Amino acid sequence: MNAEEQASRLPICEWQEVETPKVFGNKHILHRLWASMLTLIYLLRDGENGQVD
Repeated sequence: MNAEEQASRLPICEWQEVETPKVFGNKHILHRLWASMLTLIYLLRDGENGQVD
């Protein structure tokens, strides 16, 4: 299983519940990292499907 498949199996709502504890002082930074990772995954998928210019 590659990283893309692993990420696609992670429910976003569960991840958001995991990141809410105050252990992560800067929750918004973690959330932005996660969002940018998802964006990269979607771009890679589109590239494999030949949908990116």
